[in-house]
This record gives sequence, structure tokens and C-alpha cells, in this order.
Amino acid sequence: MDALSTVKTEFVAATESRIRFSFMRLDMSAEPKLTSVLKLENNEPKFVIMNAGKRKRFLHHEGDMNAASL
Repeated sequence: MDALSTVKTEFVAATESRIRFSFMRLDMSAEPKLTSVLKLENNEPKFVIMNAGKRKRFLHHEGDMNAASL
């Protein structure tokens, strides 16, 4: 959680149209459709970066699970 807080505070842009970050934890057993859409196949921790605009796009973070890698 500390790493996520660090990432969020370091990526605040000064303009009004800045990128805003939100973080959530997904319970794969409670959300099977979203799990399928995001192509999550097992229970290992994973960051998925998603643009939830009109065209839903996402990617899986391939690096280490720390703030510097994100």
C-alpha cells in the first residue's frame, strides 16, 4: 500500500486536465466477468492499468511490484 501511495503522490500533474489515478482491489471470485475481460488467470498479485474512458483499454504491468518499477 505504501508503494501505491508513493506512485499516486508522485504522478500529480499541475494542469487541470491532469491524469488522475485510482486504485482498487479486485476479488476475482466475486467479479468473474471483469476477471475474464482483464485476462486475469490465477491468484497471483498483479497490477492492471486501465483507461476507463469511452474505449476501455488496459495493460498488465510486467515489472516488479514496487513504486520505482511502476
